[in-house]
Amino acid sequence: MRLKVTVSVHPGVSLAKKQAFNFSDLSTLSRDQEVCALTWGDQQETEVLVGCVNGAVKTFSTEKGKFIETRQCGDASQGRFTGLAVYDGYGTRSVLGLYS
Repeated sequence: MRLKVTVSVHPGVSLAKKQAFNFSDLSTLSRDQEVCALTWGDQQETEVLVGCVNGAVKTFSTEKGKFIETRQCGDASQGRFTGLAVYDGYGTRSVLGLYS
């Protein structure tokens, strides 16, 4: 049985050099910013939503190669994100966090 593997290349990842880059300033990172959930922010795959332990959701632009927004969608007392979803309805875009 053969599996077809699709590789998606994103800014910050070099498959040829086997390298990944951190787009955050390492001196400002703390344990509560640990990533616990990821999902695409849009159908065009130009945004990645990054769910952090502290309940923040950061939006990373694949076109700009940087984080463009941070929103608070919960707090650590609610548990860790186990998933993220985007809901576009009635002209409003909402980010939903699923908790463990």
